[in-house]
Amino acid sequence: MSDPSEPVFTHRGILDLIQDPNVSHNDIIHHVQNLQADVQRVYEENINLRTQLGAQPAAGSTQEPLLSLSASVEAVANAQAESLRIYQETRISQRTHEANMDRILDLLTQRQAVTQGGRLAIPLPLSPKFKGPEGEVSFAEFKAKLRAQQGRFAPALASDVDKITYAFQCMEGAPARYVSVFINQQLEDTEGILTSYDTFLKTIDRVFGDQQNTEEAEHNLNHLRQGHSSLSEYIVKFRELSARTTWNESALLSTFKEGLSYSIKNVLATQWHRLTTIEDTISAASQAAQNLRLQDRFRPRHAPQTNYQAPRRSPTPVAVSGPSSGAGPMDLDAVSFKKITPEERQRRMDLRLCLYCGGSGHQVRGCPVKKPIHANVMTAEDDEEENGEARI
Repeated sequence: MSDPSEPVFTHRGILDLIQDPNVSHNDIIHHVQNLQADVQRVYEENINLRTQLGAQPAAGSTQEPLLSLSASVEAVANAQAESLRIYQETRISQRTHEANMDRILDLLTQRQAVTQGGRLAIPLPLSPKFKGPEGEVSFAEFKAKLRAQQGRFAPALASDVDKITYAFQCMEGAPARYVSVFINQQLEDTEGILTSYDTFLKTIDRVFGDQQNTEEAEHNLNHLRQGHSSLSEYIVKFRELSARTTWNESALLSTFKEGLSYSIKNVLATQWHRLTTIEDTISAASQAAQNLRLQDRFRPRHAPQTNYQAPRRSPTPVAVSGPSSGAGPMDLDAVSFKKITPEERQRRMDLRLCLYCGGSGHQVRGCPVKKPIHANVMTAEDDEEENGEARI
């Protein structure tokens, strides 16, 4: 039995201890034994509980007489069902525990096998592994994680060969196949890919690195807009794309500002030209987003009624209808159009919607709703498109 005052590590906790070079092998064995004892205690308690349920008084017992035969049958059935549930859960937990313990013991064996002359065990391979441009891990992230492991397990990953061996274990798919031809000596390693860690990284970067998607990343970054997304989502996407470009600080700053939503730009208008770094701009935009959320929280639920009616545009469109036909769902010109708010106008511009009807796939000049009635009339929306204000 383990000491109740001593914490018992979970399987995940022990796996983390195995990867920690500051924890001795004997300490890990001690925690494994405590976990085994604790699991055995829980297993025995479940078995005893199942035995007690199986020994419930039978029908007709004088201890607590049942009211009817149906109640007796139901009580026995419930006891059997609970006993079966405990048994199944115990078996599932036991099998899971055994599988985890097999993995722990295998890793302990590997750790002990490579612990010679004070040299620490190598870390477990990264998960998920690097698969090239098509994988979920970018080369920049892959390289950063390798550097973090090299810092944590410096004695085990001291030489270039050790670093290359570990990096190869953290790759799969096309990158792993590319390196394997040199490991299997199918091709001669004339560049020193397997002997120089810098050469290894440069080769993987050249063939499978993020620069393969640089042009696409720059295109997407140039058209990135916050729209109705949260500021945090916009920042994360901006960081992801900017890491794959070769743009300088000035270009990235200009692009980040341009992509902010209209409401945040409006709040930052007074300090816009004083924001000269991306970090300062992100900080100011975050504060602006927080202020906007507070304003929205304190805004009255119901806006005050007003009798003001916006003046109609000139010329005023007139709906054309037959003798028996009324204004249908698409007869948007059956009444005079209301002037849209600046927020709605900006929303349509951000989402590249028609400024006239709010539809997608066309602009004001080719609006199918407007064209039958206003084919030869220049509106304010036309004027904005003409001056480039509606282009996104």
